[in-house]
Amino acid sequence: MRTRGTFVTLAAALGAALVWAPSAFATIAPTPDSTWQTNGRVIAIAVSGNTVYIGGSFTEVEDHTGQTAVRNHVAAFNVSTGAVTSWDPNASSTVRAIVVSGSTVYLGGDFTTLDGKNRKRLGSVTTSGTVTSFKAQADASVFGLAMIGSTVYAGGNFTTINSTARTRLAAVDGTTGALVTGWTPSADDEVTSLAAATDGSKVFVGGLFSHIGSSSQNHVATLNPSTGATLAWAYHPSYPVEGMTATSSSLFLAGGGSGGRVGALSASSGALQWEISVDGNVQGVAVTGSELVAGGHFDNVCNPGTNCQSPIVRHKVLAANVTTGALDTGWHPSVNSSLGVFGVAATSTRVMIGGDFTKAGGLDQAHFAQFSVS
Repeated sequence: MRTRGTFVTLAAALGAALVWAPSAFATIAPTPDSTWQTNGRVIAIAVSGNTVYIGGSFTEVEDHTGQTAVRNHVAAFNVSTGAVTSWDPNASSTVRAIVVSGSTVYLGGDFTTLDGKNRKRLGSVTTSGTVTSFKAQADASVFGLAMIGSTVYAGGNFTTINSTARTRLAAVDGTTGALVTGWTPSADDEVTSLAAATDGSKVFVGGLFSHIGSSSQNHVATLNPSTGATLAWAYHPSYPVEGMTATSSSLFLAGGGSGGRVGALSASSGALQWEISVDGNVQGVAVTGSELVAGGHFDNVCNPGTNCQSPIVRHKVLAANVTTGALDTGWHPSVNSSLGVFGVAATSTRVMIGGDFTKAGGLDQAHFAQFSVS
């Protein structure tokens, strides 16, 4: 752990001021581990045990010696060694969301087949690589997945699941893919991301929408996992939400729109805890220990209302204290490319990012990078 003076943007409820505040941080390595890479964009990342699953628009993976392997839109790497595994679901198009439950890996995206089997935009594969009998056919893209118990929740741009009307939100049985009857919330615009409350009491939903059904729910909503009813929520951001992750105490948001935002809300009430402003969309957020890691298209942390005068440089990734939002001044591995990062995941020992980049922390590392945490 280290303690530093840090520059932080706090929410209006906490004074809306830029302040210097000491804060303890985990130590995230400044350069990535040596792992296999991909030949195209990585969008979705999920970790289970010693395996990291990645999805995107890539068609091949490669190590640093030039050895390659075909992996269409989805792959798995060993976290400890960084090597590709034999797991190969062979998705026919882009994979945009991944959630793992036990020995099953659920996938969402644009694909219509997995390993040659008909699986329209939703499907699952065992951790040993076999496509399961789970079948929930969506008529358009799935962008977000979450799971509570044996139920899979999906969000995206679809209007039907299994030929039954479901507007951008659906709940299906995790074994069969059959629709959960009675769970029928509808969003009036794209749903980009979902997260489950750690106690299973809520499904958090983020996106471009302004209403869930007839209820005003700007960009963030919390839904009853059994009925789909909207629940009381204190703060609805003005910016579209591109990604989210939840802990027992907070819901963290990746925001876009004019500039970008990283937001922390109370997981129980939705009260705003803090916000950080940046100069480009934030696409993903994840928590490791006391730190929130955010990735996106930004290059600077900004003072709100100043048109990003006196910026703090953070090329595509940043880390901040989960409680206060204080910026970690000691970790800023530059990530290249114009759009940078699309996906973020973390465990207590690793931070993973995926996107368009070919360099991270000054090293050649294409589209996927993994940083050790101590």
